[in-house]
This record gives sequence, structure tokens and C-alpha cells, in this order.
Amino acid sequence: MIEIEQLVIADPNNFTYPFWPPKFIVDAVHWWRFTFDPALIARPLWWQATIWIDQLYFGPLYIAAIYAFHKGKEWIRIPGIVWASMLLTNVIIILFEEIWG
Repeated sequence: MIEIEQLVIADPNNFTYPFWPPKFIVDAVHWWRFTFDPALIARPLWWQATIWIDQLYFGPLYIAAIYAFHKGKEWIRIPGIVWASMLLTNVIIILFEEIWG
């Protein structure tokens, strides 16, 4: 819900509220970013790329993982390893920017 705000609102300084996420979420996210994290309000391309990866690949995987864990399926192991590798890569990229960028 937090990251999708960057996909549906192109310019945080000039926008109309979308149907989703709710207005209070958009306001809270913008307050946080304008107050504490101006790098995210700038919406750099590398950050948008990580959001698209999260929305297009991780979202469906979370649904599949919930099913697999609930039913005790073994096939979720390899996708889980791929997911963990991708997530670790994204977090390292974000931390490098936040700490040293």
C-alpha cells in the first residue's frame, strides 16, 4: 500500500487523490517523506524499479506462498530462495542510497 503510492502519483507536489491508496495513507506517506526521507519524494528511477519488482513479482509470489505454506507444498522452496535473493539485493541497493547516497 505504501509503495503503490509512488506508482499512481507521478508528482507529489501536484496531484489529485487516486481511488487507491486511501487519502489518509497518501497524506501519511507524503508527510513522512517530506519530513524525514526527501530521497523518496524525489522518486529516483532506481527506486521506482525496485517498486515495480515488488508489485509485479513479489505480490503474486506472496499469494502463492500463502497457499503453499497453508497446504504444505514443497514447490515453494526454490521460488522462496529466488525471492529472498531478490529482496536482499533490493534492500542492499536501498541501504547504500540511504546511508551513503
